[in-house]
Amino acid sequence: MSDAPERHDHWSVRVETSGEMIVQIETECLAGREPSAADEEAIRTAAHHLLAFIGDPHPVRADACLHGEALEEVRAALVDLARAYAACNGEDHPAYIRASADLAKIGGA
Repeated sequence: MSDAPERHDHWSVRVETSGEMIVQIETECLAGREPSAADEEAIRTAAHHLLAFIGDPHPVRADACLHGEALEEVRAALVDLARAYAACNGEDHPAYIRASADLAKIGGA
């Protein structure tokens, strides 16, 4: 028996309010509507509940600074996210534009 964590090739998370989808995030895809302020709060609440369900092994500290390897990991994650937005919704989708802008802020390609 191996102590290695089980790897999942595909995963999916969907956030809805009142039976209407706000966002669905999958392994290589993101779909959803442009979120309102209430939608954004619902997404944050869902994320907090997901982390509470399993426990967050890497809590985010407000005073943490990213540099070196950590910055490269964030940069790579934003590149992947921007590509997923474009693949699912096109490059004119507001979520893709935001991800691209965030990537530009930290000097990503």
